This record gives sequence, structure tokens and C-alpha cells, in this order.
Amino acid sequence: MIMSEQFYPRDYQEDSINAIVNSVINPNQHLNPVVSAPTGSGKTIIGGWTVASLRSLNPDARILIVTHVKELVEQNTRTMQKITGEEIGIYSAG
Repeated sequence: MIMSEQFYPRDYQEDSINAIVNSVINPNQHLNPVVSAPTGSGKTIIGGWTVASLRSLNPDARILIVTHVKELVEQNTRTMQKITGEEIGIYSAG
């Protein structure tokens, strides 16, 4: 499933992934996690592993990721496909 070791999350990335997954699977806690991290810290990795974690809990889940820049759409797609091993659909205006 994993294409490269570079896509394994680091400790601080795992903390973010766990917080997001917990907020989704425990909606009664009314958590609203926000990942704020500097450029190059692996937000795409966090997103990819979050998707993989949520899909492992619910394989039928449909997950929407919204990005405002074409280059980020392409980067997210490549990385998430490598992490999840799944085809990813893109709906884009540009």
C-alpha cells in the first residue's frame, strides 16, 4: 500500500492525524480540529494519512478535500494515491 518510506508520518503528524480522526469518530465531543503548520511540515502527509485512517474505519466513506490552488490539488492527489493506494477523483473548474 505504501509506495515510499517518505510517506510515513512523523510523531507530530501522527498527533494531528489522531486529533482529526478522533473528532470524526466522536462527534459528541464537539471538537473542531484545525491543522496549522508551516510550509514543508507535511500537511499533505497529514491529509493523506487522515483519509487512509478514516477509510480504514469506514471503507464506504466519501471524503471531500477542498483546495484553492491547482498545484496543491495535483500534489494532494499524487501523495494521497501513494498513501492510500486508491484512485482519487478530481472535480475542478480550472
